[in-house]
Amino acid sequence: MSTADTPPEDTATSEVVPALAPIDMLLGEGSDAEQRELRHQLQQDPAAMFAMADAVALVEQCRSLRIEPSLRYAGKLADVVHRASHRAGRQPRRWREPLLGWLAATVTFAVLWHLDPLARTAGSDTPAVTAGGASHPHSPLQAPAASPSDWESTIDRMRQRLAMESTPHLREALEQGLAGPADPLAHWLDPRNALVHLQLEHERRGDAAVRQAALVDQGSLAAIDDRAQVLADAVAGRLPGELRTATVADVATAVRALLAAGPGDLVRQTARQQGTDWLVKCVPSLRGSDLVLALSALAEASAVGGQLHDVVSAEGRRFLDQVLQPDGETWSRWLPELLGPNVSAAVLAEGNRLLLRLPGFGCDSARCHLVRQLVLGQLRQRRALGDSGPEVLAAMVYGSGDLLTASERTELESQARRWQAVHLVPDFGTVRQLLWSVAPGEIGFARLQGEMRLLSVGASPTELQPLAAFCMCLATNYAAFPAPGKAAGKPRSG
Repeated sequence: MSTADTPPEDTATSEVVPALAPIDMLLGEGSDAEQRELRHQLQQDPAAMFAMADAVALVEQCRSLRIEPSLRYAGKLADVVHRASHRAGRQPRRWREPLLGWLAATVTFAVLWHLDPLARTAGSDTPAVTAGGASHPHSPLQAPAASPSDWESTIDRMRQRLAMESTPHLREALEQGLAGPADPLAHWLDPRNALVHLQLEHERRGDAAVRQAALVDQGSLAAIDDRAQVLADAVAGRLPGELRTATVADVATAVRALLAAGPGDLVRQTARQQGTDWLVKCVPSLRGSDLVLALSALAEASAVGGQLHDVVSAEGRRFLDQVLQPDGETWSRWLPELLGPNVSAAVLAEGNRLLLRLPGFGCDSARCHLVRQLVLGQLRQRRALGDSGPEVLAAMVYGSGDLLTASERTELESQARRWQAVHLVPDFGTVRQLLWSVAPGEIGFARLQGEMRLLSVGASPTELQPLAAFCMCLATNYAAFPAPGKAAGKPRSG
């Protein structure tokens, strides 16, 4: 038979069919010919049939696998979405990116130079002092005085005085504070970033749509903002006329309320500036609780307005010295005023919030961390001695939430949920710290949103300080937490 009479070779039978694994058939991989070949192998080979059964069982188990995200993860995810929508909705500013890049490079170089042990050795012969009193080149807390021996003597004096306390909480707080923050670089950079966010969020609060969207998106009513703005106008109307007789707490709370409610009109801006100027004149002579409250308001005003940086920096260092430097019989016969029993829990909470921001004004971050630990130790000591009221619970979570262990914070939040915010009225200061301490997505946030609705229809206080604190309570959703961006659109009707 000639070549021409030879039938053409069947390409389908001569094609080399690559072998498939059982899992490939389940996933729909391969061609029809490859799948037919695999089915033929399964019919002829029992071992292949068992492998196919195992693959089927594995796929079915994977299909039934479910992992539920935690509430904290959901809250963080919502925060990321809000920030992304904010960035997407802003107009590009091409001059800002190169400037931010140059600033980031400068800051990084300065930090690396500061942390370089060779640079420190060449620039200074003064070693750092660790918690145990021995010098160590990488100690996070360096002696503020010229002589390391003076600082070591101060630490010994603190330990001796705290050994007289009835509970070990302050002694433990001192050692934890001397160990320094876990991440010194983040502890130095985060306050500066927080001040920038304060300014940006205040600018955005000037838009009523942003404020109302923050209320609605987090489960509250847009109409609450109307009541908050009415209260802010009332605070602005009363503040200038009461400056002659007002206390530091009155003026500081009023200034912070006007900042929380948003820029407002010219009347509110003028009242806020008058209150800020009044605090600037008074702050050099203040101590203890009044100094904490005045500095808290001035730090926020400085972050928003871009002024008063030198005032907050200088007075912040003086505030640290009042706690850490022995003065007379302080740290020998008695504790500093801030760590004593006569300072309210609310002031201690504001003090720890203030200390979280002071490194952004150039204050030493390690010393701020030490004082924050001591303040938290004082609050823990009060709980150990039987003071477990809502004031102490709210103060610990609001002012020191980042210093608490996960189990301790869960316990405190669980205890705080037993108290209903509407039942704490007219203590609007504690109510405000309670509302501001639970972020979106955390357990108890939805319940507090419902209680804020009940608060919004309550009677307005007659005195300036509770009136301003009431205003801050209703401004929680856009003053305490990042508000949604403009790209999210107009607020939905509630």
